[in-house]
Amino acid sequence: MYIGREDSPLSAYFMAGLEISKKAVISLREAKLAMMELHMPKPDIQSEDFFPIIQRIFQALGDQGLWEEGLEVVGSWCFKIYQNYCGVEYYPDRSLDVDFAVTIPYQGKPTDVGKMLKELGFIEEFNYGDGSIAYKSGDFKVEFLKNRVGDGRARKEINQEGRDLGIAPQALPYMGILLGHPMEITARDIGKVVVPTMPAFLLHKLIVAEKRKKEDKRAKDYRQADTVARAIMDDEALIAETGRIFHGLHKAWQGSIEKSARRLAENYPWQSGAVTAVLGRIRQGG
Repeated sequence: MYIGREDSPLSAYFMAGLEISKKAVISLREAKLAMMELHMPKPDIQSEDFFPIIQRIFQALGDQGLWEEGLEVVGSWCFKIYQNYCGVEYYPDRSLDVDFAVTIPYQGKPTDVGKMLKELGFIEEFNYGDGSIAYKSGDFKVEFLKNRVGDGRARKEINQEGRDLGIAPQALPYMGILLGHPMEITARDIGKVVVPTMPAFLLHKLIVAEKRKKEDKRAKDYRQADTVARAIMDDEALIAETGRIFHGLHKAWQGSIEKSARRLAENYPWQSGAVTAVLGRIRQGG
């Protein structure tokens, strides 16, 4: 099919889309190879379903009552939950990393989550730069995140804030947007989990994408933002919630979100316009 001269806008548009698709296919292929190395069942690999290790982790965390104490699934597995249970459009783009955001200070009963993960076959991976600890099993990785306040100069201090959970979470900015707006989901194949609401996820993705230095991660953030915005734009309750969260943010953060939305098309040319539509609706609502 002829799409015009190599230097034409239409050609550039299609080439950008092909590059995004190529990266998604490579990401998916790498994830499936890693699943094979972990000896996961072939049907789980083919369907990319919530394979047993994910189910066991979610169940173990639930057994400790952590979903009621400010723990949330965030990142790529949160997005997969939206795709499976919240009407968000599916596309094959998978990461083996499982990210959990945790409210600090933790107010629940002391429990050793790190020990639990080690009993499931994970080993600790220390980050000596900030004192955080991740957990790895082959290429499968579990990380814990907390909201970072201030300018972050204390990140190099030894991380003690997760000691009642037996973990050392990594401090990241803007996590409070996610942690402040939880949504509980219960489903047969994953049990009970807590994720951020889709409006919180959308606004967080926009503010984070605008700060990204790596082009591929920025494009992934924008793609997820666009896809979630499409599920939000026809739901009046979700539009209203997006507006409440947005107007409750600091003015500088609102400005970053608006700026990010304007940059979306140049980073993700296949965007649907849903982000612009959602932000337009919440502006009208004041």
